[in-house]
Amino acid sequence: MLSLLIAHIIITACCCWSGFLFYHLFSKQNVERPIIFYLIGGLILLTSIAQIIVLFFPVGLLTQLIVATILLAAALAKWNDCRSLFKRFFIELSSWTSFSSVLFFLTWMVILVINAGPTMMDDTESYHIQSIKWIHEYGSVPGLVNLHERFGFNSSWFSSVALFSFSPGSTGGFTVLNSILSTWLCYWFVSKYNQYKSGGKVQANVAGLITFIACLLIWPLIRGNAATANYDFITTTIVLILFIEVFFSEKVSPSVEWIIWPAYLFTVRVINFPLLLLGLFAFILIVKQ
Repeated sequence: MLSLLIAHIIITACCCWSGFLFYHLFSKQNVERPIIFYLIGGLILLTSIAQIIVLFFPVGLLTQLIVATILLAAALAKWNDCRSLFKRFFIELSSWTSFSSVLFFLTWMVILVINAGPTMMDDTESYHIQSIKWIHEYGSVPGLVNLHERFGFNSSWFSSVALFSFSPGSTGGFTVLNSILSTWLCYWFVSKYNQYKSGGKVQANVAGLITFIACLLIWPLIRGNAATANYDFITTTIVLILFIEVFFSEKVSPSVEWIIWPAYLFTVRVINFPLLLLGLFAFILIVKQ
């Protein structure tokens, strides 16, 4: 469980810093975004790198060391930006109420306990872990779909799990990224609760809290996801965050997330293609402006 806690901290820090680099390299507007946007953006950037590497090489320990070295070198080169980013994160955590801090800590501990246990999904045991191990050991293996159609999905989520996996002798190393995703969603819910409470948005605050409780009570969501390597919860998380951020925003304006996030979900699972219409909608708004 301690190793999972350390993995949570390291992977979250890597994704947060990668997302910061992503927005500052590809966006001309130097606008501060919510921390969750940096986390998802960093996950997408690192997944894109892993998807390219897996075409030619295994996504194993060497790949992990190279990516970590690049991120560390970028952090040293942009030390002031890196320090201000994580300082902002800790300032936000320190501004939370005692109730919010305890709520997040307890949900995080529940997620870690579930993640430290056995897998709880047949698909993870039957082909998720096997697909991840192929990526981890061989890269792209031609002809896998001839063994079973499930092996032909080639979801980008499996490349992400392979990039962040550790301890291949235990199932916890294969489910850690899903548990981190559950933790991110809990963090986002609690941060929204504090934001809406301080802003006087009573209806938004109550709605967010009810949704958070519902996500905790329904087993396959936050808790059940922490014990699998399934690629469905990333779709749930991104759609939920994107729609709530847009719904409760003061004005609707096109953003890069409307285009990049649906495109990423298409690589996670092809049946997510209807979400690409969000990118079309954002493009139309940009043209109008």
